[in-house]
Amino acid sequence: MLSTPMRSLVTMSLLVSLALGCDSKSTPPPSSPSQADQEPTTIDQVCANIMEIMRREFGDTGVTGVPLTDEERAKFLSSCAEDQDKELERLGADKFDVYVACVMAAATMESLMACHQSE
Repeated sequence: MLSTPMRSLVTMSLLVSLALGCDSKSTPPPSSPSQADQEPTTIDQVCANIMEIMRREFGDTGVTGVPLTDEERAKFLSSCAEDQDKELERLGADKFDVYVACVMAAATMESLMACHQSE
């Protein structure tokens, strides 16, 4: 059974993983020629960004007030990666790329949640 902090993180991960792309108010930054030379964003980077936003918004203890253990952080990242893999399959590569750009540009929970407000 998952601990309360882990359940909170998994719940948030599931909400985020329901993403269907960015809405018109939250568009990814325009591409530049130098971006073509960059490596694509990995799912691990997406999950790390989600976790960082959650840490900034809720603090190191999350919404429960109990600090996460390293094991709980690792479980969250693993669960998030699995959820993102499922989203890639569900959305297809093009829509998933738009979603990833939106998530990576997000700096707050509000902007992160906007990434999955519309289809």
